[in-house]
Amino acid sequence: GSLLAGGDFGLYHLSGNRFEKLTTPFSKISGLQGIASDGKGHTFLGTDSGLVELDSKAGKDGFAFHSFPRPPGTSGRQANGIFIDGDALWYGCGLEICRMDDHGTRVFSRNSGIPPARMLSISKDRTGNLWVTAEGSGVFVRPAGKAKFERPRLPVPPASIREVPILDSDGRILLPSPQGLLIRDENGWQKIDRSFGLRGSVNTVYEDRQQNLWIGMGGRGLVLWRGFREWQNYSIESGLAAEIFYGILPMSDGSLWVGTGSGLFRGEPRNSG
Repeated sequence: GSLLAGGDFGLYHLSGNRFEKLTTPFSKISGLQGIASDGKGHTFLGTDSGLVELDSKAGKDGFAFHSFPRPPGTSGRQANGIFIDGDALWYGCGLEICRMDDHGTRVFSRNSGIPPARMLSISKDRTGNLWVTAEGSGVFVRPAGKAKFERPRLPVPPASIREVPILDSDGRILLPSPQGLLIRDENGWQKIDRSFGLRGSVNTVYEDRQQNLWIGMGGRGLVLWRGFREWQNYSIESGLAAEIFYGILPMSDGSLWVGTGSGLFRGEPRNSG
C-alpha cells in the first residue's frame, strides 16, 4: 500500500501528505519501469547499483534493502526495465537482459539478437511475445516459442521507437511512435495518425478504467480518445474533400455513403492488417 517515487533524485516514500526521501544503498532509480511489485509483498527496484529488493514489514518503521549480486556475463551493474512475469523477473542488466527465477539467473546477450544497449522497458503481450525497448536502437520482440529477439514488422521503422510498449485491458499492444500511435491486435498493426485526426509524435499512452485512451503528444498536449475501440475519426486526411456532413447511409455490404459540402463520397471497409 505504500506509494513510491523514484528517478535520478533517488527514492521517495509518501508519508501522510508529504514525500520523504529514503536512505538507500544506491543513488538513482531507473526512469522507466524502475519500480515493480508482484502483489505478494515483493518490490523490486532497478537502480544504478543493480537489482534491489525493498522490504517493509507491518508494524516496523522504515524499509530494508536487499541487493542482488551482479550476474556473471553482464557488462555493468545498472538495472532497469523491471518486469514481473509470473514467478520470473525480467530486467535490463548492464547492456544485457536478465531473467531471474527460482532456478537462478539467465543472461541474454548479443547471441540472443539484442544490441549492446540499456533495455529501457520490457513487457509481454497476451500471446506470450516478449517486447523490449533498447536505448538508441528501438524496439525488439522475442516471439513466443522462439529463442532469439528480432526486429518486429511495424508500420514505422522499429529503430525509431523510443517509448514503452503498453498493454491495454484486453492485451493489445499500444506502442507510441514519432509517426503516431501503433495498435496491434489479432488482425495485425494499425497506425493512428493524421488520417485519424491525431497530429504529431506520440510520447506515451494510458488506458483508464472506462477504457478511454489518454495520449501524451510531443509538444501538442494531452489527447483524450473516448470510446477507444468503438469510435474513430475520419477527416480530409482520410480521403474526404470536406468536413461538413449532411447525410450518412450505411449499406449491407459494409460500405458507407457520405454526403458532404464538397459532394458525395463512398467509403469501403479496410482490413487493418
